[in-house]
Formats: sequence, structure tokens, C-alpha cells
Amino acid sequence: MPIRVLITGDREWACLGIAEAVVTRLVARYGPGVVIVHGGAKGVDLSFELAAREQELATEVHEADWEKHGRKAGPLSSQEMVDLGAELAIVVHRNLVGSRVTKDCVRRCLEAGIPVWLIDSEEVKPRQVTKL
Repeated sequence: MPIRVLITGDREWACLGIAEAVVTRLVARYGPGVVIVHGGAKGVDLSFELAAREQELATEVHEADWEKHGRKAGPLSSQEMVDLGAELAIVVHRNLVGSRVTKDCVRRCLEAGIPVWLIDSEEVKPRQVTKL
């Protein structure tokens, strides 16, 4: 059975090294059935897409339609990913509290009971987020 991992994070943080390290850990723990689920944005999402391809993992992209939905696009995309379910969520952001869309996605994950892990530096030391 595939393990769905929801990825969310900073659109301005290209973090391929972090993504490669995390994806390698996910494969070591869960095997090659990991599916990387993300919103298709630049930065964190793109980094995890590339890292998943390197490991030949499946990806699932839920792009926000900013033109059609305006400021609601990010939250709509986040809710779509959450509604489809995930075993865990990984958020990569240096300033989660100051973010808008990423913080909203984390809130939605927590409300849905999806465990959330935050990486906020290149040290790749995830810590669990239980509340915002």
C-alpha cells in the first residue's frame, strides 16, 4: 500500500539537498511505495518533485489555480491534498509563523489528524508540530 506524504513549504526556498535527504529517509523507512504529494509551486515543492524523480517515486501534484481563485487558490489546493489523505506531512519553511499559505496548510493537516513534521533549517532535523 502506498504511503502518501504531503509536502508543503516556502515557495522561495529551493532546497534540493534537504528534499533528497528527506526522500532518502522516507524510502529507507517505508520502502519504494512512497508517494510525494505537493502543490506544484517553485521552491520546496519543486525540490521534492526532483528528489522523488531521482528515487523513481510516484508524485501527485495539486496545483493552485491562482488565476481562477485568486487568494483562495492556495487554501483550496491545500484542502484538496488534505481531503485525499496522507500518512504524514512535511513542512519546509524558515518562518512558518510568518507564512500564510503554508501555515494554513499545516493547520488543515493538524485538524485532519495528519502528523506534521517541520524542517526549518539545512540541518534537516525535523520536529513534530502539534499546534500553531
